Amino acid sequence: MPWLRKVVRFFLVLTFLFFYRLPVLGDPSNTLSNYSLEYDHIVYLDGNKTIEASGNVCLYSDSLLLTAENLNWNLSFNQIEAWGKVTLTSNDLRILADKLNFNTKSGDFNASNVRSGIGPIVFDASTLNNKNGKISASELEGFLGEPHPLDPSFTTSQLIFDQNNTTFSI
Repeated sequence: MPWLRKVVRFFLVLTFLFFYRLPVLGDPSNTLSNYSLEYDHIVYLDGNKTIEASGNVCLYSDSLLLTAENLNWNLSFNQIEAWGKVTLTSNDLRILADKLNFNTKSGDFNASNVRSGIGPIVFDASTLNNKNGKISASELEGFLGEPHPLDPSFTTSQLIFDQNNTTFSI
């Protein structure tokens, strides 16, 4: 079935392009003043070193938009935990997830129950991680548009892309 081989190659190429284009989300020069935070409710803890925000939370800067139902932000460690209908947008990348841990300085993140994509390809994954430029996804499934049982799809238990040396493994 030569057409099947072409479909698999098509999925692999678009998957590679998606992971290759993932932007660096963190910025070592970022400070609290680089971000704006909107919320319905907020609590400051640990001498104002931790922020707990809930209800229509929106965190944004010049290059990032994060929305969620709830957000905890540890300012001392630059660590954000967001959960409940999380959407992370940066440049032309959008990640939808149930939960996201994100470091505002390094750009490292860990997202669970993820949906994202590039062009006509939509990806679902159990987890999507970025640690020091090494991006990994587990239980990844790729579709053309919205998932449908009769449409071709691509499934793998693990995918790793190393942005540092541009290696890709499934």
